[in-house]
Amino acid sequence: MYNAWKFFRYDGIINYIDETLELEALGCRVDWCNEQYIIVAKPQDPENLTWKNIKERGRIPIAIEVIRRLKVMVKDECIIIGVLRGPFSLLNDLDMKENRKNLLQRIINTELEICQAYCEAGADLILILEKRLPSDEETLYEYMKDLVPLRNVANFFEARLILSLKEMEMPQALNILQDSIDGMILGDQQNLSQIKVPLGLSISNDLLYDGEKIIRLLQQKLEGGIKPFILTTKEEVHNISIYSLKNSINALKSLKLG
Repeated sequence: MYNAWKFFRYDGIINYIDETLELEALGCRVDWCNEQYIIVAKPQDPENLTWKNIKERGRIPIAIEVIRRLKVMVKDECIIIGVLRGPFSLLNDLDMKENRKNLLQRIINTELEICQAYCEAGADLILILEKRLPSDEETLYEYMKDLVPLRNVANFFEARLILSLKEMEMPQALNILQDSIDGMILGDQQNLSQIKVPLGLSISNDLLYDGEKIIRLLQQKLEGGIKPFILTTKEEVHNISIYSLKNSINALKSLKLG
């Protein structure tokens, strides 16, 4: 991870991306098939999940230690990013016979413990990964209130809380979240100008083969009033020459987005 950063010199290093990290730590058993996970066993009663001391369970201590070691190595030359599974996605995975609001609050408390541990280890940014958000504004408003404590913890340690969202139905509704997060990463949809939250963009991997295509895309966004504060890819990068990837990264870094 460190050696890759030294070669590519991107601006941020992520500690651990695994949607099952929290699930396993809570006591669920997960299997993988064709890069998709399946929950094969979980307690039926939420009381039987291991809610306390979550930072000491499963592979979460490894994720914390990765942040600590990376921070020592890169110091302030690179942003260290700690990843949390989105509370709403985790809620849908657990799908237990308990009031969803109560279960979501338990999840938030668990995420708070991990968030604080990441920040104490040296994370500069906390990235929340959600597939999609509630479709109705009332539930979205409740979700916004649940995110506020996470942002407060991150900001206390001078870190930032960023929401990465794979899908969205009503872009304008996302403005409800502007007081609970420091920014949001979305795909390169055409109607992002409606969103008031500071925006980052996730780009398709096929663009990485051609730095000029990325530049043209971002120039179009800039002309439309979109100034992304962060760029990432939609999925893991495969089947690309390391030198082509480095050239694309250099091309991106040469573009003035401010």
